[in-house]
Amino acid sequence: MDDRIRVLEPDGDEPPRHHRQPRGLPPLRSLPVLPAAVAIGLLGLLVGYVFGAARAPAPSPPIQAEDLSGVDHNADPAVATPFGQPVPEAHVTGETSPGTTSLTTTTTTTPPARLSELVPGFRGTMSWVDYAGKVHRWNSGAREPRAIDVPIESWGHDWNAEGTRLLYVSGNRTPALYVGVPGAEEPLALQVTMARWHATHANRFAWLGSTDAQAFDERVWEAPMRLSVAELESSTRQVATLDVAAGFEHTEWYLMSWNDDGFALIRSSWNQVGPEWESAVVILDASGAVVFEEAGLEWLASRPDGSVLVAEARYNAIPTQDDRNARIVLLDGSTEPVDIDSNVWTVAYSPDGSHRAQIDGHGRLSLRSPSETTTFTRLAHSVTWGPDGRFVVATLNEGRFFLFYDLETRAEYIVKSPGSAYDVAIH
Repeated sequence: MDDRIRVLEPDGDEPPRHHRQPRGLPPLRSLPVLPAAVAIGLLGLLVGYVFGAARAPAPSPPIQAEDLSGVDHNADPAVATPFGQPVPEAHVTGETSPGTTSLTTTTTTTPPARLSELVPGFRGTMSWVDYAGKVHRWNSGAREPRAIDVPIESWGHDWNAEGTRLLYVSGNRTPALYVGVPGAEEPLALQVTMARWHATHANRFAWLGSTDAQAFDERVWEAPMRLSVAELESSTRQVATLDVAAGFEHTEWYLMSWNDDGFALIRSSWNQVGPEWESAVVILDASGAVVFEEAGLEWLASRPDGSVLVAEARYNAIPTQDDRNARIVLLDGSTEPVDIDSNVWTVAYSPDGSHRAQIDGHGRLSLRSPSETTTFTRLAHSVTWGPDGRFVVATLNEGRFFLFYDLETRAEYIVKSPGSAYDVAIH
């Protein structure tokens, strides 16, 4: 029985009975007895009635509804309090025959808690995508997230700096870039492989598209790509043409981040036959000129100041020491060395750049700053930050739960998500 349903029930398997005269005895007026005998008989019946009433099962006290204000949201994810699930009403049905008292049932429905109640101090709007083709948005003041349908075959979901508009790419043979208010996106360009919003301008975005529409379906990675930028309700400007890497048959380009100073890209190249494969980091300035290019590096994170964190690619021999070669690359092409654990796969910087949340190859989540390191026992899938830098938010159990960590109080909170969440952003 649900803890939040208050039901009044008697002890035992049967409801309490009315106490009546036992069957099989003739009425008193038909007995040829003396008045004294009648008095004695009435006294016996009275004693029997009282004795029987004392032995009758009494109703148990009401089962009180659980007080949800004290629920521990830092519990194990397997038993974490789910978000916004209405409690179904309880109904007791059955026949009421003569001599039977019907059950008294009282139902209490507890409204779902607001996100700010589940996670005290959290402010903002969470957005994520699930594998069922829905975008979810959950404001901290709302009791449950709002679901918006998007194409299941879409990818590269990205929110603008204000969290008001969404873009993604959708389509198989003719993938198109969709941009707009969630639930009202419109196609703006064809033959697009991926796109990104500007780091700070809410109306400016860039995308990678094929320069050869004829070859896009089957030979997209054999043709040069086009890097373009645009603003909503404005003209498009082509920034650069990105060629296939020399010595390779196929090249795939990824736009990782960009701002007024330039563009950070990953170039992945391979040959159809043979083990040759290469990953490179390429930085373009605002005009599209190459200011940094180096093979053997892989992407780890973008930083609030526009720089990027890169590290030695794993297909190379990773040194046996605990740290591997990693660098901060500025968008002007300059670099700064940084120590990074050899097994780190995912990194996210706080808005002010003072903390670094990271996940290693085993799923272990840790939080690093110049003065301390915080480790977590639960295994994480992805990690991001709240807009004010107070909360680190990670996905657990393949996106089925959110872990909120409060840097001010050092408290952890677990909140259940609908489905499996990925591409999580907070504004």
